[in-house]
Amino acid sequence: MISGGLAEHLLQNAYNALYHNEFYCCDWDMFWTKHEDCVKHSLLRAVSGGPVYFSDKIGETDPEVLKPLAYLDGRILMMERAAKPACGCLFTDPMKSGVLKLANVAAHGQEKKGGGILVYDLTGRKQEYTFSPADIYDLDISGRCWIYDYFHQTARICGSSEVLTAEMDENGFAWYQVLACEP
Repeated sequence: MISGGLAEHLLQNAYNALYHNEFYCCDWDMFWTKHEDCVKHSLLRAVSGGPVYFSDKIGETDPEVLKPLAYLDGRILMMERAAKPACGCLFTDPMKSGVLKLANVAAHGQEKKGGGILVYDLTGRKQEYTFSPADIYDLDISGRCWIYDYFHQTARICGSSEVLTAEMDENGFAWYQVLACEP
């Protein structure tokens, strides 16, 4: 099960973003790259749409933890607004259902639209979940898109409204990047 502090941080920032995003750039706060939940925190910043900063002591930053935040050329992935719970999570209690999906939209390169979907297990049990490019608010893709699974380093093409099923280990998490295919 995700530690109480991280689960609370996840839920408060995600659900408050539904309202706060309309008024200002949400800030998901700093984190340490050598914390037990450092990768989970790093992913929150990848999808957050806010500033990214960490508070490690000088010389103690773990660059591997920061890789999901950047493209291969070192540019930081910047989403266009605050991350919000995916539609399927809006009227359920993710602490009971066990899965929290966060989504955000972003531009990738020359006028290509895409975004990210971040999935967390909040129960501490292995479980199945679904996700779709349609989980990303404001993502206007008709046709096909690429889904890149960051941790498995696999990519596939699917329809923009296709629902995909995956399995998550206990206390697991997943990070998917979505990019529109060329017409």
